[in-house]
Amino acid sequence: MKAAEAAGAQKTCGAAQAISYIKGLYTVEKELREKVKEHVISLEEFLEERILRCTPIITSFHTWLEKQSEEVLPSSALGAAIKYTLNRWPTLIKYLCHEELTPDNNAAERGIRPFVMGRKNWVMCGSPEGAKTACVLYSLIETAKANNLNPYHYHYLKTVFEKVPTLAPGDDWGQLLPWNITL
Repeated sequence: MKAAEAAGAQKTCGAAQAISYIKGLYTVEKELREKVKEHVISLEEFLEERILRCTPIITSFHTWLEKQSEEVLPSSALGAAIKYTLNRWPTLIKYLCHEELTPDNNAAERGIRPFVMGRKNWVMCGSPEGAKTACVLYSLIETAKANNLNPYHYHYLKTVFEKVPTLAPGDDWGQLLPWNITL
């Protein structure tokens, strides 16, 4: 579907209203994250402001969803999206009270994309054990990247691989996480 067709479909099926609520949440998120990045507000102020500004949007969005769930055919694409959203509502709004969370999971999606793209070529990495190993390695690499640590440049992986054999099952493995490790 072309962009113009999609925009027309949104207007006729009511999805444009849902998108406007979501856009409002993203606008607030972007503005507040910029203020934190520029040290204009603290993380505590970020959370207070996020809750203050997003709560009315979320409340209106939820009211709209409830109303639409009664008016839209459940078997339509919009009806399915509304049902999905309402069924997950308590989980969806949890991000408000946690500064490390965002209104979406785009960062996680971007993080796993290389693995997802490659898995068809790897065909289970040769064995279930190989798949588990690949999972651990990708988790380490993507967690390092998510914490602004280049896993290759700062020798993060080399340091982890050197320390792993020295740890026992009861030891603190958390010391190897990107935000704890000393390189």
